[in-house]
Amino acid sequence: MVNADIVSYWLIVAGVYLPSRRKPILLGSLALSMFAFGLMGLGENTINNGDEVASLFGYFSRTAVVIILLLLMPPCRKAGWLSSIVSDG
Repeated sequence: MVNADIVSYWLIVAGVYLPSRRKPILLGSLALSMFAFGLMGLGENTINNGDEVASLFGYFSRTAVVIILLLLMPPCRKAGWLSSIVSDG
């Protein structure tokens, strides 16, 4: 098993967290977690555990928001993406 510290150090050295780099590993991990939340929600719904289903839906939707925000930020968009949305006049 790979140590999580080694993986995080490798990601820092590789520059994955830099704003100018694309983030396929992060986006892939988030998509995989959405898939897992969906499967767990389906299983909890099967055994009529409504509170847990609502909680998992919250995790699922928050992960979707994070993915959308990552896709709105550079390098997927230009560096001044926020100033183009909010205008001064």
